[in-house]
Amino acid sequence: MERENLAENQSFINWATGQNEKDVQFWDNYLANHPEKASEMMHARGKILSGRNYDLSSTHTFDLNFEWENVQAKILTSDRQKSRRKVLALLSTAAAILLLFYIIFPFSSKSAISSAITQIDSTKPGEIRTITLSDGTLVTLNGNSSITYPQNLDKVAQRLVSITGEVYFEVQHNDTPFRVDMNHGKVTVLGTKFNVNARTSQPRISLVDGKVNVQAPSGEELILLPGQSADIGSKIRMSTSDVVAISSWKDHLWTFKNTPLTQLIEKLHDDFGITVHVSDTSIKNRVISGNLYTENLDLLYKALETMLDIRIEQGKQSITLLQK
Repeated sequence: MERENLAENQSFINWATGQNEKDVQFWDNYLANHPEKASEMMHARGKILSGRNYDLSSTHTFDLNFEWENVQAKILTSDRQKSRRKVLALLSTAAAILLLFYIIFPFSSKSAISSAITQIDSTKPGEIRTITLSDGTLVTLNGNSSITYPQNLDKVAQRLVSITGEVYFEVQHNDTPFRVDMNHGKVTVLGTKFNVNARTSQPRISLVDGKVNVQAPSGEELILLPGQSADIGSKIRMSTSDVVAISSWKDHLWTFKNTPLTQLIEKLHDDFGITVHVSDTSIKNRVISGNLYTENLDLLYKALETMLDIRIEQGKQSITLLQK
């Protein structure tokens, strides 16, 4: 099989990324029995790994030492089954494999290789999850959100991550810049606490502590100070806001102060995937003040009924707001 076809073969892709035990065993055996195919296989594998982002919690991290030990094990196995000539051929191929790895992945250590591999963490609707990146940065993902980052963030020249949804950062301070990319803008910091809501085409960055540089796609930049928020559109619009309330979602708490009900409706959809139907325009035009705890949707709905003096009918991933 040609290397281009191998790179498109799902069974081979599973072997290259370590995602299916049967496929891994099949291709390991194939490599042991067909050492002349090693160059093609490793070239195809390098092509897959170099152009692929995958979750490292369920995949095999590429490791030169591991590959060498793996090939040695295959040599010992084949020694019992094949002639000395084939064993020597496999040994020569093994050396070529390692050389090819160094060509495809021109890094000097396992950690450098790992730092080039990205990992994706995401949350389901209604889920809030906190993870610690390798540089010590704490990241809290709101529901329906994701973050993509280098596995070894502490080994790279620039700490670059990208997000979707809403994410709260407590960036570990060091001399390496930390940058957050969104579809519509980016934020650069050294060490700080801030919230990024990138659910719309106009992301909002709210700074709790420290200092951040905000950049719009147009190239416009500004510096945010604690207590300030920036909405990134064609231009950056800065405002003073209650940034603690804005980021309270990470503690399963929504805080409202004369907030249009439409914003709460948007949050139910964004964070939980809940569609809200309103039976009466007079309900939709109301404002809301107070705190709502979000760990239990049933309790949230009951609190909302009391605050708005309404009745809520629940459906599957939807609710309807009704007059009493």
